[in-house]
Amino acid sequence: MNSMLQGGLGTPIPPAPAPGGSPLGGFAGSNPSNSGASPGDNPFEDPSNQIPTLLSLDERAVRAFQAGNVPRAYGLYEAHLLSLPENERNEAMGRVRWDKKRIAPRSGYSFAVGLVLNNTSRQDSLKPIGTKLDALRGGPGGASGPSGGGFGLGEGFAGGSGIPGGPSANLRSKELNDAAGKYATIFVDAFGKSHSDGKWSEAFRDVDLGTPATNPTGPAGSMGLPGAGAFSGFGKTGGNSAPGGPPGEGGGAGVESGINQFRFRFPQGPFTPGSPGFGGQNASPAPTLDPVMAKDIQLPRDSIPLAAGLTYIGKGDSIGELSKLATEQHYDALIVFEVDVSFLRVNNTIKNDCRIRVLNLRADKDSKDKAIVSTLLNNRDVANEKNPDAKVETAVENLLKKMHEAYPLDDLPNFKAESIQGRRLKDLVQDKVRSKLDLLCEVELYASRGLIDDKLKLAAFERIAGPDGKDLATAPPEERIPILEKMIQRQYD
Repeated sequence: MNSMLQGGLGTPIPPAPAPGGSPLGGFAGSNPSNSGASPGDNPFEDPSNQIPTLLSLDERAVRAFQAGNVPRAYGLYEAHLLSLPENERNEAMGRVRWDKKRIAPRSGYSFAVGLVLNNTSRQDSLKPIGTKLDALRGGPGGASGPSGGGFGLGEGFAGGSGIPGGPSANLRSKELNDAAGKYATIFVDAFGKSHSDGKWSEAFRDVDLGTPATNPTGPAGSMGLPGAGAFSGFGKTGGNSAPGGPPGEGGGAGVESGINQFRFRFPQGPFTPGSPGFGGQNASPAPTLDPVMAKDIQLPRDSIPLAAGLTYIGKGDSIGELSKLATEQHYDALIVFEVDVSFLRVNNTIKNDCRIRVLNLRADKDSKDKAIVSTLLNNRDVANEKNPDAKVETAVENLLKKMHEAYPLDDLPNFKAESIQGRRLKDLVQDKVRSKLDLLCEVELYASRGLIDDKLKLAAFERIAGPDGKDLATAPPEERIPILEKMIQRQYD
């Protein structure tokens, strides 16, 4: 195989450094004199240095998930499954689960969050759910912002967002926080707990939203990365330890640890959502990154990760507009906070009504898979409760119960070979809705369980992905990587 195997998006794998040499390089366009380190130099003292690091497809998937780029993370994970040699593939396929609602195997779900705000109050402060009763006044003489006693970022309340390293009571998205208040924060916290219980993801059930730190703690290629953890697969990672904290569980993935490895260049970090290197609100211009690494952790504009597997994609004028955006960004489901704000002249207060609507973006047009709608909460009604938090928590619990039923991860059914070889394969090769990677993984699943032979697998791969599918079905593992990278690029870039 060509030693200059493309490391994704046209980035060749640089040759290994000579014994005793340094693998360090500089920013693209930086002074060539900073592209390496002579013996005795400490390259980490110079912020212009970058560390070429080998990352496998599954390690890249973890980083993408931690950054909030959830759809791409699942795409990378599917590519990882398709890249494995047969003995490893069969074991990895054992983690695939079944979606009985949509009748398809899956490794988890990606959820987008959006806001539809109808504000006729002409007030800056929206007095969201969780605002105290004596702070609901608006208009002349009333509170027009957080400083006026309303529900602001400085006002604490129970039911934090569950985001380590962030404020215990507020979301990363100020826009959503200001509009939906406790309804949003308590929902996000509960969603995160469901993730920890394995409700939303099998592939990433032990991975949390975190900071993909890039400060090296060991030799280049050792993958000793604080904050993001020392990735060795899909076991527990370092989770959300603070930058500079201890690496996570699991061994380092060294240069010789696998065949699906890529060499990246990235600046010393950390880079957190909303800071250089990430998309999102308040993001400043990103430094020059290796194209592959940048694509894995770069979020679309206005996107902000809220919890593991849950990403805010912004505010829209309608549910239809947000659905279109979430579908374009390859999400499985959309969670919309619908907030209506008005000014009541009779008592000079701000009325805020909020409900949560969950839509399945993968349902067929003729599907009876209806949206899930939460209890409508009113800011005054909640404030009048003896225990306001309990009322919000009950509404969130009831919504999550319905979501758990609508987005299941069940054990695989007992497939019958004749059913798979007949109708199921025919349906898969004709499916124009699901991604090619997703469809190929399902075929691979049946092959791993001995339900189809190599001939049927080859025919299905070729029907689904053309020449690329044929090559994936017949090539040795190391030669599948460039093909998979090309497919990821077509799907997500």
